[in-house]
Amino acid sequence: MTCFAAWAALTGPCASAQAESPLQISSEAGVGYESQTSPLIRLSPQGELISLDGLQRLGGTSYRIGLQTFANWQLGNNWGASLAADFSQKKLPTAPDFDFGMASIQPSMHMAVGTASVGWGGTLQRIDVGGRAFREVRGAQLTWTLPQANANLWMAIADLGSNRHSEAFSDLDSSTASVTVQRHVARPLSGLEGMDIAAFVARERNEKGFVELSHTSAMLSTSIQWQWQDILWTTGASLQQVRFDGTAFAAEPLRMDRATGIELAAEHKLSRRTTVRIEYSEVRNVSSIPLYDNSFQQFGVKFRTTWQ
Repeated sequence: MTCFAAWAALTGPCASAQAESPLQISSEAGVGYESQTSPLIRLSPQGELISLDGLQRLGGTSYRIGLQTFANWQLGNNWGASLAADFSQKKLPTAPDFDFGMASIQPSMHMAVGTASVGWGGTLQRIDVGGRAFREVRGAQLTWTLPQANANLWMAIADLGSNRHSEAFSDLDSSTASVTVQRHVARPLSGLEGMDIAAFVARERNEKGFVELSHTSAMLSTSIQWQWQDILWTTGASLQQVRFDGTAFAAEPLRMDRATGIELAAEHKLSRRTTVRIEYSEVRNVSSIPLYDNSFQQFGVKFRTTWQ
Protein backbone atom coordinates (compact mmCIF):
# COMPACT_ATOMS: atom_id res chain seq x y z
CA MET A 1 0.00 0.00 0.00
CA THR A 2 1.57 3.19 -1.18
CA CYS A 3 1.06 5.47 1.77
CA PHE A 4 2.45 2.90 4.20
CA ALA A 5 5.49 2.43 1.99
CA ALA A 6 6.11 6.16 1.76
CA TRP A 7 5.70 6.52 5.51
CA ALA A 8 8.20 3.74 6.16
CA ALA A 9 10.73 5.43 3.86
CA LEU A 10 10.33 8.73 5.67
CA THR A 11 10.29 7.50 9.26
CA GLY A 12 12.27 4.29 8.98
CA PRO A 13 15.59 4.08 7.10
CA CYS A 14 15.86 7.81 6.43
CA ALA A 15 15.12 8.86 9.97
CA SER A 16 17.52 6.33 11.47
CA ALA A 17 20.21 7.33 8.97
CA GLN A 18 19.94 10.94 10.09
CA ALA A 19 20.29 9.92 13.72
CA GLU A 20 23.01 7.26 13.42
CA SER A 21 25.04 7.57 10.24
CA PRO A 22 25.50 9.89 7.23
CA LEU A 23 25.17 6.87 4.91
CA GLN A 24 22.85 3.89 4.90
CA ILE A 25 22.56 1.13 2.30
CA SER A 26 19.97 -1.63 2.35
CA SER A 27 19.14 -4.49 0.02
CA GLU A 28 16.02 -6.61 -0.27
CA ALA A 29 15.21 -9.94 -1.89
CA GLY A 30 11.92 -11.78 -1.79
CA VAL A 31 9.50 -14.23 -3.31
CA GLY A 32 5.73 -14.06 -3.33
CA TYR A 33 2.46 -14.85 -5.02
CA GLU A 34 0.18 -12.30 -6.71
CA SER A 35 -3.32 -12.53 -8.09
CA GLN A 36 -5.35 -9.89 -9.92
CA THR A 37 -8.86 -10.29 -11.31
CA SER A 38 -8.48 -8.16 -14.43
CA PRO A 39 -5.70 -7.16 -16.85
CA LEU A 40 -5.44 -3.73 -15.24
CA ILE A 41 -2.32 -2.50 -13.50
CA ARG A 42 -2.22 0.00 -10.64
CA LEU A 43 0.68 2.42 -11.10
CA SER A 44 0.00 5.64 -9.23
CA PRO A 45 -0.65 6.41 -5.56
CA GLN A 46 -3.71 8.36 -6.71
CA GLY A 47 -5.37 5.04 -7.51
CA GLU A 48 -4.92 5.09 -11.27
CA LEU A 49 -5.77 1.74 -12.90
CA ILE A 50 -4.38 1.48 -16.43
CA SER A 51 -5.48 -1.15 -18.95
CA LEU A 52 -2.71 -2.37 -21.23
CA ASP A 53 -4.45 -3.90 -24.25
CA GLY A 54 -3.57 -7.49 -25.07
CA LEU A 55 -1.77 -8.24 -21.83
CA GLN A 56 -2.53 -11.42 -19.98
CA ARG A 57 -4.15 -11.57 -16.56
CA LEU A 58 -1.84 -11.40 -13.60
CA GLY A 59 -1.38 -14.44 -11.38
CA GLY A 60 1.53 -16.51 -10.17
CA THR A 61 4.84 -16.48 -8.37
CA SER A 62 6.87 -13.28 -8.31
CA TYR A 63 10.52 -12.59 -7.46
CA ARG A 64 11.79 -9.24 -6.19
CA ILE A 65 15.12 -7.56 -5.60
CA GLY A 66 15.76 -4.05 -4.40
CA LEU A 67 18.52 -1.66 -3.35
CA GLN A 68 18.09 1.56 -1.37
CA THR A 69 20.65 4.15 -0.29
CA PHE A 70 20.34 7.26 1.83
CA ALA A 71 23.03 9.84 2.58
CA ASN A 72 22.69 12.82 4.90
CA TRP A 73 25.11 15.72 5.42
CA GLN A 74 25.01 18.45 8.04
CA LEU A 75 26.12 21.68 6.35
CA GLY A 76 25.90 24.00 9.34
CA ASN A 77 23.99 24.61 12.54
CA ASN A 78 20.65 24.89 10.75
CA TRP A 79 21.26 23.45 7.27
CA GLY A 80 21.52 19.96 5.86
CA ALA A 81 21.32 18.03 2.60
CA SER A 82 20.31 14.49 1.73
CA LEU A 83 20.27 12.15 -1.25
CA ALA A 84 18.07 9.07 -1.53
CA ALA A 85 18.11 6.49 -4.32
CA ASP A 86 15.91 3.45 -4.83
CA PHE A 87 15.97 0.59 -7.33
CA SER A 88 13.60 -2.38 -7.47
CA GLN A 89 12.76 -5.11 -9.95
CA LYS A 90 9.90 -7.61 -9.90
CA LYS A 91 9.73 -10.63 -12.22
CA LEU A 92 6.69 -12.83 -12.85
CA PRO A 93 7.75 -15.90 -14.89
CA THR A 94 4.13 -16.88 -15.66
CA ALA A 95 3.08 -13.32 -16.61
CA PRO A 96 6.14 -11.49 -18.01
CA ASP A 97 3.98 -8.67 -19.37
CA PHE A 98 3.60 -7.57 -15.74
CA ASP A 99 7.32 -7.50 -14.90
CA PHE A 100 7.82 -4.24 -13.05
CA GLY A 101 10.95 -2.13 -12.64
CA MET A 102 11.46 1.17 -10.84
CA ALA A 103 14.46 3.44 -10.27
CA SER A 104 14.37 6.83 -8.52
CA ILE A 105 16.65 9.48 -7.07
CA GLN A 106 15.68 12.24 -4.62
CA PRO A 107 18.05 15.08 -3.68
CA SER A 108 16.86 17.55 -1.03
CA MET A 109 17.88 20.37 1.30
CA HIS A 110 16.49 20.96 4.77
CA MET A 111 16.62 23.80 7.27
CA ALA A 112 15.75 23.97 10.96
CA VAL A 113 12.97 26.45 11.76
CA GLY A 114 12.44 26.54 15.49
CA THR A 115 11.70 22.99 16.64
CA ALA A 116 10.58 21.98 13.13
CA SER A 117 12.40 21.29 9.88
CA VAL A 118 11.51 22.58 6.41
CA GLY A 119 12.83 20.83 3.32
CA TRP A 120 12.61 21.08 -0.42
CA GLY A 121 13.86 18.81 -3.15
CA GLY A 122 13.21 16.96 -6.36
CA THR A 123 12.36 13.50 -7.66
CA LEU A 124 13.33 11.73 -10.86
CA GLN A 125 11.76 8.31 -11.34
CA ARG A 126 11.55 5.80 -14.18
CA ILE A 127 9.01 2.96 -14.34
CA ASP A 128 9.31 -0.04 -16.69
CA VAL A 129 6.46 -2.49 -17.35
CA GLY A 130 6.95 -5.77 -19.18
CA GLY A 131 10.63 -4.99 -19.74
CA ARG A 132 9.83 -1.76 -21.63
CA ALA A 133 10.01 1.90 -20.62
CA PHE A 134 6.58 3.05 -19.52
CA ARG A 135 6.69 6.21 -17.41
CA GLU A 136 9.13 8.90 -16.32
CA VAL A 137 8.17 11.07 -13.33
CA ARG A 138 9.72 14.41 -12.49
CA GLY A 139 8.62 16.21 -9.35
CA ALA A 140 9.36 18.80 -6.68
CA GLN A 141 8.49 18.49 -2.99
CA LEU A 142 8.16 20.82 -0.03
CA THR A 143 8.16 19.14 3.39
CA TRP A 144 7.53 20.22 6.95
CA THR A 145 8.51 17.95 9.85
CA LEU A 146 7.82 18.48 13.53
CA PRO A 147 9.48 15.94 15.87
CA GLN A 148 7.98 15.72 19.34
CA ALA A 149 8.79 14.09 22.65
CA ASN A 150 8.86 10.30 22.92
CA ALA A 151 9.62 9.82 19.18
CA ASN A 152 6.26 11.24 18.05
CA LEU A 153 6.21 13.04 14.72
CA TRP A 154 4.08 15.22 12.43
CA MET A 155 4.91 15.59 8.73
CA ALA A 156 3.31 17.42 5.79
CA ILE A 157 4.37 17.01 2.15
CA ALA A 158 3.32 19.11 -0.86
CA ASP A 159 4.24 17.65 -4.25
CA LEU A 160 4.11 18.87 -7.85
CA GLY A 161 5.02 16.52 -10.68
CA SER A 162 4.74 15.56 -14.31
CA ASN A 163 4.32 12.08 -15.82
CA ARG A 164 5.80 11.36 -19.24
CA HIS A 165 5.22 8.08 -21.08
CA SER A 166 6.67 6.10 -23.94
CA GLU A 167 5.27 6.89 -27.39
CA ALA A 168 2.73 4.06 -27.29
CA PHE A 169 1.19 5.49 -24.10
CA SER A 170 1.78 9.22 -24.62
CA ASP A 171 -1.97 9.88 -24.24
CA LEU A 172 -1.42 9.24 -20.51
CA ASP A 173 0.95 12.23 -20.08
CA SER A 174 -0.24 14.23 -17.08
CA SER A 175 0.60 16.74 -14.36
CA THR A 176 -0.02 16.08 -10.67
CA ALA A 177 -0.37 17.98 -7.40
CA SER A 178 -0.80 16.40 -3.98
CA VAL A 179 -0.72 17.13 -0.26
CA THR A 180 -0.04 14.46 2.37
CA VAL A 181 -0.26 14.80 6.15
CA GLN A 182 1.26 12.03 8.27
CA ARG A 183 1.28 11.39 12.00
CA HIS A 184 3.42 8.89 13.92
CA VAL A 185 2.59 8.12 17.54
CA ALA A 186 5.00 5.98 19.54
CA ARG A 187 3.41 3.65 22.11
CA PRO A 188 -0.13 5.10 21.81
CA LEU A 189 -1.51 2.40 24.13
CA SER A 190 -0.09 -0.23 26.42
CA GLY A 191 1.18 -3.15 24.33
CA LEU A 192 1.48 -1.15 21.08
CA GLU A 193 4.83 -0.06 19.62
CA GLY A 194 3.46 2.62 17.34
CA MET A 195 0.63 3.93 15.19
CA ASP A 196 0.82 5.70 11.80
CA ILE A 197 -1.97 7.75 10.20
CA ALA A 198 -1.80 9.35 6.76
CA ALA A 199 -4.27 11.52 4.82
CA PHE A 200 -3.69 12.19 1.12
CA VAL A 201 -5.44 14.40 -1.45
CA ALA A 202 -4.31 14.71 -5.06
CA ARG A 203 -5.23 16.14 -8.42
CA GLU A 204 -4.06 14.66 -11.74
CA ARG A 205 -4.75 16.46 -15.03
CA ASN A 206 -4.32 14.73 -18.37
CA GLU A 207 -2.26 16.97 -20.66
CA LYS A 208 -3.80 15.59 -23.87
CA GLY A 209 -7.26 16.82 -22.96
CA PHE A 210 -8.82 13.44 -22.10
CA VAL A 211 -11.21 14.31 -19.29
CA GLU A 212 -11.85 10.62 -18.62
CA LEU A 213 -8.21 10.36 -17.45
CA SER A 214 -8.17 13.50 -15.26
CA HIS A 215 -9.23 12.89 -11.69
CA THR A 216 -9.24 13.97 -8.04
CA SER A 217 -8.46 11.47 -5.31
CA ALA A 218 -8.34 11.20 -1.54
CA MET A 219 -7.06 8.45 0.73
CA LEU A 220 -6.93 7.77 4.46
CA SER A 221 -4.68 5.02 5.80
CA THR A 222 -3.65 3.81 9.22
CA SER A 223 -1.43 1.09 10.69
CA ILE A 224 -0.41 -0.14 14.13
CA GLN A 225 2.64 -2.09 15.28
CA TRP A 226 3.12 -4.32 18.30
CA GLN A 227 5.78 -6.72 19.58
CA TRP A 228 5.04 -10.36 20.44
CA GLN A 229 7.37 -13.37 20.70
CA ASP A 230 10.35 -11.38 19.32
CA ILE A 231 8.26 -10.55 16.24
CA LEU A 232 7.17 -7.07 15.19
CA TRP A 233 3.60 -7.28 13.90
CA THR A 234 1.96 -4.67 11.67
CA THR A 235 -1.64 -4.42 10.54
CA GLY A 236 -3.14 -1.64 8.46
CA ALA A 237 -6.12 -0.50 6.46
CA SER A 238 -6.81 2.15 3.82
CA LEU A 239 -9.84 3.76 2.19
CA GLN A 240 -9.53 5.59 -1.12
CA GLN A 241 -11.88 7.41 -3.48
CA VAL A 242 -11.10 8.62 -7.02
CA ARG A 243 -13.49 10.82 -9.00
CA PHE A 244 -12.87 11.36 -12.72
CA ASP A 245 -13.73 14.55 -14.59
CA GLY A 246 -15.67 12.99 -17.46
CA THR A 247 -16.39 9.93 -19.57
CA ALA A 248 -15.25 8.80 -22.99
CA PHE A 249 -18.81 7.91 -24.09
CA ALA A 250 -22.05 9.73 -23.40
CA ALA A 251 -23.82 6.52 -22.35
CA GLU A 252 -21.30 5.83 -19.58
CA PRO A 253 -21.83 7.11 -16.04
CA LEU A 254 -19.24 9.40 -14.53
CA ARG A 255 -16.48 7.13 -13.29
CA MET A 256 -15.91 6.98 -9.54
CA ASP A 257 -13.71 4.35 -7.90
CA ARG A 258 -13.72 3.31 -4.25
CA ALA A 259 -10.89 1.09 -3.03
CA THR A 260 -10.36 -0.56 0.35
CA GLY A 261 -7.12 -2.19 1.38
CA ILE A 262 -5.78 -4.27 4.24
CA GLU A 263 -2.32 -5.50 5.14
CA LEU A 264 -0.76 -7.77 7.74
CA ALA A 265 2.97 -8.28 8.26
CA ALA A 266 5.31 -10.03 10.70
CA GLU A 267 8.99 -9.09 10.92
CA HIS A 268 11.74 -10.92 12.79
CA LYS A 269 15.34 -9.82 13.25
CA LEU A 270 17.70 -12.61 12.20
CA SER A 271 20.87 -10.69 13.03
CA ARG A 272 22.04 -7.15 13.72
CA ARG A 273 21.75 -6.34 10.01
CA THR A 274 19.23 -8.78 8.57
CA THR A 275 15.47 -9.14 9.02
CA VAL A 276 12.87 -11.42 7.48
CA ARG A 277 9.36 -10.13 6.79
CA ILE A 278 6.24 -12.09 5.88
CA GLU A 279 3.37 -10.00 4.54
CA TYR A 280 -0.09 -10.20 3.03
CA SER A 281 -2.03 -7.39 1.39
CA GLU A 282 -5.30 -7.09 -0.48
CA VAL A 283 -6.93 -4.20 -2.36
CA ARG A 284 -10.47 -4.27 -3.74
CA ASN A 285 -11.60 -1.57 -6.14
CA VAL A 286 -15.29 -1.02 -6.95
CA SER A 287 -16.06 1.36 -9.81
CA SER A 288 -19.19 2.94 -11.23
CA ILE A 289 -17.96 1.42 -14.54
CA PRO A 290 -17.70 -2.38 -14.03
CA LEU A 291 -14.68 -2.64 -16.36
CA TYR A 292 -12.56 -1.11 -13.60
CA ASP A 293 -13.71 -3.39 -10.79
CA ASN A 294 -10.53 -5.01 -9.58
CA SER A 295 -9.25 -7.24 -6.79
CA PHE A 296 -5.55 -7.66 -6.03
CA GLN A 297 -3.97 -10.02 -3.48
CA GLN A 298 -0.31 -10.41 -2.64
CA PHE A 299 1.60 -12.68 -0.26
CA GLY A 300 5.35 -12.46 0.11
CA VAL A 301 8.48 -13.25 2.11
CA LYS A 302 11.30 -10.68 2.07
CA PHE A 303 14.84 -10.64 3.44
CA ARG A 304 16.34 -7.21 4.14
CA THR A 305 19.98 -6.40 4.97
CA THR A 306 21.15 -2.96 6.09
CA TRP A 307 24.63 -1.45 6.35
CA GLN A 308 25.34 1.88 8.05
